[in-house]
Amino acid sequence: MLLPIGKNSYSSHLYIVFLISMCLLPFSTGTGAGSFVVTFAFPFLILLTVLIIGNLITRKERINYPDELKPALICALLHTFSILLTSLMNESLIQSFARSIFSLFGFAIFLYITSNASISKDAKLAHHKISLIFIFSGVVMSLYFIVNFLLALQQNSLDRVLLERENGGLLSLPWGASNTIAACLMMPFFLAIDRAFNRQAGKKKKDTSMFVFMLIIIMAIMITQSRNVMFTLAMGTIFIGGLTKNLKSTLVFLAILGVLFLSILSFFGQDLDTIFAARLGDQAQDVGGFNGRTALWEESIVYFILHPLEPLGYFGMLGELNHTAHNVFLTTLIEQGILGLFAYLLFLINNFWFCAKKLASKSLSSLAKRKMTLYLIAMLSILLQLQFEDSNLTAQNIIYQWIFLALMYLSPYCDTPDDAEDDRANVLLASTGLRNRTRSSY
Repeated sequence: MLLPIGKNSYSSHLYIVFLISMCLLPFSTGTGAGSFVVTFAFPFLILLTVLIIGNLITRKERINYPDELKPALICALLHTFSILLTSLMNESLIQSFARSIFSLFGFAIFLYITSNASISKDAKLAHHKISLIFIFSGVVMSLYFIVNFLLALQQNSLDRVLLERENGGLLSLPWGASNTIAACLMMPFFLAIDRAFNRQAGKKKKDTSMFVFMLIIIMAIMITQSRNVMFTLAMGTIFIGGLTKNLKSTLVFLAILGVLFLSILSFFGQDLDTIFAARLGDQAQDVGGFNGRTALWEESIVYFILHPLEPLGYFGMLGELNHTAHNVFLTTLIEQGILGLFAYLLFLINNFWFCAKKLASKSLSSLAKRKMTLYLIAMLSILLQLQFEDSNLTAQNIIYQWIFLALMYLSPYCDTPDDAEDDRANVLLASTGLRNRTRSSY
């Protein structure tokens, strides 16, 4: 079992290393475009991977992954193997390896988190603790981003700070453009929604502290000006609120954000007019071409037609063509080839299939199904965002995605008899109330 600090010293050390890794993950070396960027969490992720492998190998009890998780493990292994193998094809081997190694770290974490699935008590505790650390990491990332923004405002005007959005610019963190930061923050935000609206670890009341974390993350996302993430996040949140029967709370939360956004507009109106004009440019061209992305897609398709059997290697497109495809499928196809794209699609389809199958299951409680609904919508939102960005090539996003998917696979195994009893109790209460109202009408 991964998380109980008091159970044994090995689990305690692993838990502490994981916590440190997630807190340091947002911070990186490098100060500009083209610089060698490594997250400060790198040595701790190495140590964490060693501890995980050591635990998986030396634990006395056998790891009994549920049969329905084994296809996910195989697909994840194929996807990871494709990334590591094709990274060797990149002419800039060190730069490629500096990215691909995080997929190995993420896969190891994925293996360990899902190893808790065989016992519902372990699964519930692991999901509760890891999701909390995950959200906290997102808050750390958000605060780091917001502090960068405020410090930049002391030296420059607002319009200049917001316009400098590229890697190494005034506003961005060293490891990526602000669109990438916004994409990372989507995942802890969705998990914060889950903890804010649903019961956790036997609690009947909503976790109000999560609303504060959600506001901090949303504030950072708004500062990034990522139109893609803001749109998909807003739509995803509304769908989650409606399908999990928390639409009223969701709309109130979005209304608060709307008031906050309008207040910022009125306070910085003149500066923001300049920013919006610069961001939109020719509105017809921007909307029709997705800010130049359709041109990149066309160029990428032409390149693949001319070089169908010559993959550039993982993270090789930027070095060879001076741009990525800004589309996860095209970038994977050009960098990892047809087999690499097949491995990715296999992994992707299995993720959605598992989630949909659990939603259709009659054995899960209503709470478990609400969680799976959230994960399904979150995965759809993330996939939509990846049609316009290559945020999945950054170390932070890689680790975040592996943990997010591991929590998704672990979630249905958190279902306990208590949850089912709560469902039956709610049905009995509803039927009793209906009978009482029927009698009173007579």
